[in-house]
Amino acid sequence: MGRTMTADSIVALASGLLQTEIDGETVLLNAETGTYAALGATGSRIGALITSPMAVRDICARLGKMYDVDAATCLADVLTFLNSLEEAGLLAAPPVADA
Repeated sequence: MGRTMTADSIVALASGLLQTEIDGETVLLNAETGTYAALGATGSRIGALITSPMAVRDICARLGKMYDVDAATCLADVLTFLNSLEEAGLLAAPPVADA
């Protein structure tokens, strides 16, 4: 944890998380730590994208096709969201090349 993420960072959800959908939104739970996050609609889409490693840039490209958002705003919002997941211990450790 504690890395500085950029558009080139590779991110993925941590392994072993419990996931469920409630009213169209995803809830993630780390059963080991008791940490959880309730993801809104957009967060749920991001969560679905990062079940396997993906570059932040690619997440933004996908979201840009779904929503009317400019690239800079999308990147800033996605980085904020991913940082919150990382602080909660819900992201996998970064690959060696991204550390």
